[in-house]
Amino acid sequence: MSSNQILRFWFALLILSGCAAPQNEASSDRATDTRFHLQAEARKSLIKHDSAVHLAFPNFIRDPYIILGPDNFYYLTGTRLHHITGGAAENYRQEGVEIWRSPNLADWELLGVPYRLGQLPWVEKFNNNLAELGRQHQTPLLWAPELHWLDNRWYITHTTNAQQAVIVASDNIMGPYKETTEPAALGHRHDPSLFRDTDGQSYLLYRACELIKMENQFSTIKGDPIVISPSDRKIGHEGCYLIRHAGKYIMLGTAWSTDSMRKGSYNLYYTTADNIQGPYGKRQWLGRFLGHGTPFKDKNGNWWMTAFLNGKYISHESLTALENQHDNAYTINPQGTTLVPFELSTDPDGNIVFTIKDARYRDPGPEEVQQF
Repeated sequence: MSSNQILRFWFALLILSGCAAPQNEASSDRATDTRFHLQAEARKSLIKHDSAVHLAFPNFIRDPYIILGPDNFYYLTGTRLHHITGGAAENYRQEGVEIWRSPNLADWELLGVPYRLGQLPWVEKFNNNLAELGRQHQTPLLWAPELHWLDNRWYITHTTNAQQAVIVASDNIMGPYKETTEPAALGHRHDPSLFRDTDGQSYLLYRACELIKMENQFSTIKGDPIVISPSDRKIGHEGCYLIRHAGKYIMLGTAWSTDSMRKGSYNLYYTTADNIQGPYGKRQWLGRFLGHGTPFKDKNGNWWMTAFLNGKYISHESLTALENQHDNAYTINPQGTTLVPFELSTDPDGNIVFTIKDARYRDPGPEEVQQF
């Protein structure tokens, strides 16, 4: 048996064993405020890598983000708003980045909230920004946090509804975290994401889509923003993410299928280039109901895309039966985090190919305005 086969065997055994999950558990997934365990059938789906797996926790999450850390644990975070552990609707300072950990994607434990808005010395700037925007009646909100392991330390980046992005860093995933960049220098960068190229150059990716170089462990912005976009149309309006595969730069972007906000399905698209600054090719289809999804590899080298509830929940069967699928925002993702399996490959001509393995997410809906 090869070393790779041995690794796969032990990974499967770890998932099926259930770790802390009892053998006589009920038919539904077991969850508490601090722990979650998948049932047997869902565990098998993780191993088979052939259908979506639903993690029915926490009680509210958007923009879920998963990374396999250097310690061989998976870490999950996402937008939690006032639902966050220790949060309160009337106290935005308690909003932060909640982190869950798992050895196998099946058994999860809450580690805590190592970073909250209230620890920023300039936290009142969020309220000031909202007032300047004429939205003083709104409460500051923390959106779309991401975790990145670079430079042998952890980075957290996130946006807010107050048009102010943040980057903080720590040697330990549970903190303490300190800012890497002055708020005035960072400013408004919607849905920020970090990318480190193979030549060591760091980039901040944001909006849909701009790219800017960063130096000195994401503390200094270098030069002017570079707009990167598909050759035929805009990639979307948010949730951009950049990966590199087979020598190609792959930019993911999010848009509603109808090109009208909150009408149709919240989908994921992509475009590719040989150079990070472009030119990029045409916008291509990736998957339905996968808007603001972020890809990651598991310990077996299998690819997964995160997905979440954004719109009115409806079963796939019921949605398919609807005559009009463009009159509302629809999703087949229940509350929680959904993991959708896919394969990433190249065709004989070297073009990037995404293959979504769960048919419910694979094809555009009838309301999709772009023809693929």
